[in-house]
Amino acid sequence: MDRHSIYRDEPHPQIPTQFGRAIKELGVELIGAQSPQAKGRVERRNAVFQDQRAKEMRLRNIGSMEKGNRLLEERFLEELNRRYAVSACRDADLHRVLEATVALEEALCVREERVVGQDGCVRWRNRWLQIASEHASLRLASRAVPRVSLASAAPTRDGHAEKRKAG
Repeated sequence: MDRHSIYRDEPHPQIPTQFGRAIKELGVELIGAQSPQAKGRVERRNAVFQDQRAKEMRLRNIGSMEKGNRLLEERFLEELNRRYAVSACRDADLHRVLEATVALEEALCVREERVVGQDGCVRWRNRWLQIASEHASLRLASRAVPRVSLASAAPTRDGHAEKRKAG
């Protein structure tokens, strides 16, 4: 893979990106492109895909996202795979089985850590969220806790926050 900032935070390499955190939780090891040649191959391939897609859409007079997505699903990806696909060296499926203890929806989400205030509130996306009184026994307010143990809010697909205590 390309060693781009989606995979790591250059100024703070010890702090993983959302993507880096998620794949670590899933037990996936990232192997970065170690040479300019390898990085160039990734960049050229992506440029071919983007260039081909733009030309195809222009030739078909497609100007909306809906029609563009339909083109991708119905024709473009199939043609692209037919032109550029390379057969695997082995026929065996080497994907690992997902362990029963892994919850994909918990790993593949955006997590934003917050500190719980004295009043039992956390701020998230310019909103104040009150932690329910039944969780008072956790004594989260004004407690010095390690970063990984802070309360976190994970936005769901509909924009709501799921509050969880991490760690």
